[in-house]
Amino acid sequence: MVQCPARKLAGFFMRFTIRDVLTLMLVLGLILGWVIDHRGQAAAERRLRYLLNSTIGKYNEHDPELYIQSYQLDQQRAAQNSN
Repeated sequence: MVQCPARKLAGFFMRFTIRDVLTLMLVLGLILGWVIDHRGQAAAERRLRYLLNSTIGKYNEHDPELYIQSYQLDQQRAAQNSN
């Protein structure tokens, strides 16, 4: 009689049922969905902050020209206020 090597290793390896695998897939799917949604919201928030900063003339680290313009405007306003 030929013995299956799985019997010898059955105590060594963990055995999973279909329900365990489906539950794991569900949990991983929920986590992945949350991560994708969270990244999308964070990107939208960054775009909105960039647009708001560029329209108000505030400092924006992604646009050096806007920073220079903002700095020059601040210098002009300081000079006008000191006079």
